[in-house]
Amino acid sequence: RWATVVWCVAVAAIVLARAIAGSRIRTVPLTRMALTVLLLYVASMFAGSRIAESHALQWARSQGIETEDAIASPLPARVLERDVVIVARDRYYFVEASVLSAEGVQPTNASMPRLDRADPLISAALAASEVRGFRTWLRLPSARTERRPGGHRVILYDVRYARVDGRERGIGRAVVD
Repeated sequence: RWATVVWCVAVAAIVLARAIAGSRIRTVPLTRMALTVLLLYVASMFAGSRIAESHALQWARSQGIETEDAIASPLPARVLERDVVIVARDRYYFVEASVLSAEGVQPTNASMPRLDRADPLISAALAASEVRGFRTWLRLPSARTERRPGGHRVILYDVRYARVDGRERGIGRAVVD
């Protein structure tokens, strides 16, 4: 919510400055300032994600989870929190982690199994031509199989973008019948 206000104020300030000063605004210093702010923002988002990943890994280890990696993504309008996927040997765990405190780690979704490439149904689904584009950017794969009349349905997930939480939402999902 506050991020919307900040963006609106920033846009209003630019419009107001252009309306008052018109063409007299020196664009080079303004451009340098904007570039500096952008670089600071990118650096802080990168650093914040690494810190949140570290906090999430500490939490997972305290829960007895043997971890391999963690991947953090920023949450909309919550710059001090990250959505973190913890990669364990056979499962993915999902938490929200605070950049400011290791105690701010909260589980958000049920864990999901990692992709079992040895399963013939999943292998066939991955080989299907309709998921070729999906396969290209698939980074944290998971799958679920369902028995259907006349065959099976395989639902492939990239857990960075899609979770199984009863709503079956997210862009990181492909269905093969």
